[in-house]
Amino acid sequence: MPQVTELAADARTRYSLEVPNQDYASATFSRVLAGDAHLAIAFKALPGAERPPLPAPAAKTIVVSRPAPRSDEFLNTEKNPGRVP
Repeated sequence: MPQVTELAADARTRYSLEVPNQDYASATFSRVLAGDAHLAIAFKALPGAERPPLPAPAAKTIVVSRPAPRSDEFLNTEKNPGRVP
């Protein structure tokens, strides 16, 4: 939406545009339409104000259970054969 809707000739205004996250990568600002007839008017796209930083993600603790070590068993047996390089 423009900050000012009624502009004199050669006047300037700032626009803001909200785009959903899932559409941001594919969104393109291609034209500005004016009035009830939706006539295209000239524009120049410039970078806007820098966005505020996003909040840090919540900390997560992930626990991975591992099998108990088998210290009295060979790694390569007839029941558990393995290739020797």
